[in-house]
Amino acid sequence: MKRLVLGLVLLSSPALAQEPLYIGIDSIGAKPLAQPEEPVLFFEAKVHWPSLKIDEPRTAWEFVQRGMYRQDDLEDVDAAVADYRSAIDRDSHILIAHARLGTILLSRAKVATASAAIDLADEAIHEFREVLLEQPYRPGMHTKIAEALLVQYRATSAPATAESAVTEYRTELARAPQNQAVYYALAFLVNELGRPAEARTYIDRYLELAARYGDPYPYKLLAAERLRQSL
Repeated sequence: MKRLVLGLVLLSSPALAQEPLYIGIDSIGAKPLAQPEEPVLFFEAKVHWPSLKIDEPRTAWEFVQRGMYRQDDLEDVDAAVADYRSAIDRDSHILIAHARLGTILLSRAKVATASAAIDLADEAIHEFREVLLEQPYRPGMHTKIAEALLVQYRATSAPATAESAVTEYRTELARAPQNQAVYYALAFLVNELGRPAEARTYIDRYLELAARYGDPYPYKLLAAERLRQSL
């Protein structure tokens, strides 16, 4: 019987020989290569902005990278917001800019006065929906929209806004049926809206999942048990 022996043939070329092994984002000790002024493709992963050695961003991708560095490393959120907006103005398809900007706006809406909260929540919802236009199954986006709608509901007491939040939470569950946090939020919301039977269904599902997987926030388990006893 003949045996087939497979081997690797290493092709050498002058171009490959001139490239150091550390070049390339995915390699060990990677050093990012400079972006062209008009890149055809870009990726959303974060790189170390100072390593790019760029004095001033030129492209949407570069504005996003500086924005992430300013937000995460320098904790300069205002400057990061400015960079994310500059990125979106240049290319609205870099979804991480929309997602990060929306998250910042949502955080600000939660602590703002009523009128400001409504406007900030509106802006946040717009950014999250921009993400969903291109990635309709991106995890967490419908939850964030629901949270923004709840901010508006607290400010206006409009039942329709609360029902819209319920719809967004349910949409999230349709995509992630094991999402404990959404069951928890839905239980308390629908109970507040006067639907205890529905609340019982959601809180029971939350407690079932929490018993199986735990919950990083023990206070939620206690609050859920109290809600269940009251229903």
